[in-house]
Amino acid sequence: MGIQFYLSSPLMAFSKSLVDLEIYVRDCFVRLAVTEINFLSLRLSEAKEAISAFEIVMPSPLVSMVFWPVYSRIKKNDTRSSAKGDPMDKLPFQELAEKIQQHFTDQTYAEGLSLASEKLPDYPEEYATINYWRICLAARLDNFAVANKILESTLASGIWYSDVLLRQSPSLTTIQENEEFERLAEISQKLREADGGDLPLLVARPQDACGPGEPGCPALLFLHGNMDTAQKNLQHWAHLSAKGWLAITPQSSQGMWTGSYIWSDYPSTWKEVQHHYTNLTSQYSLDDSLLVVGGFSMGGEMALLMALKGDLPAKGFILLGPGGRMINQVKEWQPVIDRYRGTGLRGVIWMGEADDTIPRENVRKLNEMLNSAGIPTLLETFAGLGHAYPPDFEQVADRAMEFIFQPE
Repeated sequence: MGIQFYLSSPLMAFSKSLVDLEIYVRDCFVRLAVTEINFLSLRLSEAKEAISAFEIVMPSPLVSMVFWPVYSRIKKNDTRSSAKGDPMDKLPFQELAEKIQQHFTDQTYAEGLSLASEKLPDYPEEYATINYWRICLAARLDNFAVANKILESTLASGIWYSDVLLRQSPSLTTIQENEEFERLAEISQKLREADGGDLPLLVARPQDACGPGEPGCPALLFLHGNMDTAQKNLQHWAHLSAKGWLAITPQSSQGMWTGSYIWSDYPSTWKEVQHHYTNLTSQYSLDDSLLVVGGFSMGGEMALLMALKGDLPAKGFILLGPGGRMINQVKEWQPVIDRYRGTGLRGVIWMGEADDTIPRENVRKLNEMLNSAGIPTLLETFAGLGHAYPPDFEQVADRAMEFIFQPE
């Protein structure tokens, strides 16, 4: 088997990251023999990074499709019992986020900054998130020296923030013309350009198969969740290449910070996926009758829309912990399902019973709506699982494929 990485140009920006990619493949794709790494100049269109998809500093409910998936990455902290003493010492990250959001809403910025600074050491995996809160809170207090110091220390650790976060956040409006902030924002942009993390497309392919002119291969196209990357998801799906499948994980061009990319809305998501799919069909031989689309969290909502609307010629869909605006307002799916019923789709939804980042009852309702419309959909739930891939994933994935492709 071989794995191909399609990197956006200019290629020189990725010279440093190539070694890191090779190490990542050896560590995470242990069943793959890396036979080729192809660099294609697939420049993505510059989709607008809408701050409305992420903004956490406005006095409004948190946007689930971006902000809430962060919580699952520290689920160990969520389930860990509090240390002796003050029970606030070990807040679940979700509760901390809600408290910080409330400080923004109440305009109690000094108290919010104090809380975020106090809790920063408790959540090393959320260093970028908490420091962004701290930068915004300090800026709200017009304490530009502190805001710049926090930003500088974050950049020094190798973490960049996107221009959309640094330039379009209402909390950072007053700091925009500050000379030191401008200097640091430019450094952040240069770090992103040199990062090598903007990988538009990753493909795990069977060895000596699926090439142009060869018989078409079945394919899975799977969209990562928000605040996620294609790399983290491909490691779960790469085993399909041993069974003759192409496993394809596009990455959104909308980076929030190091290692965190989002899908903000359907039109921009479809524009990127369509671009990738066109390039895929020119590089590989795909069997359209054996195409499955899927996604994790917000990626799941986007994938289901693609499948129902027929934008991709999918036979089936797989949704892992689906979330997003339409999942939150589940009745909005009904006209979409009614309009596109009778497409011959079959699907599978996976949901953790301990996943508090999505409205689980809405997911159950969506499953009922799909089945009632003649779109056979299997909802498989997992006890104790949060917003994450289920255990024994290869067997779980095999069951999903068997359901989608079972004889009529």
